[in-house]
Amino acid sequence: MLPWNIEANNKVDERRVFDLYQRSEAHEFCFAVLAASKDEDEYNTMVFICPIEYWDRVGKMFPETMPIAHLVPKYLVEIFDATFDTVWAHTFVMNDLIRRGFIHNSKFQKFVSDYAAYDPMSFPE
Repeated sequence: MLPWNIEANNKVDERRVFDLYQRSEAHEFCFAVLAASKDEDEYNTMVFICPIEYWDRVGKMFPETMPIAHLVPKYLVEIFDATFDTVWAHTFVMNDLIRRGFIHNSKFQKFVSDYAAYDPMSFPE
């Protein structure tokens, strides 16, 4: 059982799902990055993380928060479900996530970018 199998996980104990997430690895997740704003001296970057298997099966954003703090860099702060924010530049963030084993998926990036261009606060679940 995988922690992002929402239908099956609704029938099991939350602690069991949490334990499954704790055993997950970065290569099981894809990400997309948006440079939300950039002043002369300040960056704001948003990061969207989704289990690859969920993305491949459903083709949408993952609709829940994921207890993956053991995988995500400390400079990322979760602001919405599976959505993180940082003041670090997007190129640094992308390179760091790839170095940690996360997968940058071009289709997921396009999906996030397209919805952000339309309405940055209404990502479909």
